Amino acid sequence: MHPNSKPIPGGAANNTDSIVDCIRGELHRALMSDEFCSNLLSNLVPPLVEAVKEQICNEMHDAFQIELSEKQAQLDKAMEEISLLQRKLENTEELIDRQEQYSRRNCLRINGLGNHWKNPQVSSF
Repeated sequence: MHPNSKPIPGGAANNTDSIVDCIRGELHRALMSDEFCSNLLSNLVPPLVEAVKEQICNEMHDAFQIELSEKQAQLDKAMEEISLLQRKLENTEELIDRQEQYSRRNCLRINGLGNHWKNPQVSSF
């Protein structure tokens, strides 16, 4: 306060109240104006849409990553099983080949002898 000025009783409080009322009135008019509302919507909606879109994309990405991990684990397990079955098949085919040589050992086929050999006599060795 200036040293030569005299205080006005209740003047400072009235002045502050009138300033607050003036500010309140201007804010009310600004908030209720169509221009403010349209500007608010045009400035607020696009960022909100982007934020929601980004959140949905992130959640979908996470869900797909989990699903993809599960499917990859299933695929890995199936590939291991296929590999095991292929090895078993190869071993089985090898065993069959080994056994075939012994099954043919006692068989002898003779072609071109004609029909007069219908009742051949087999001699033992």
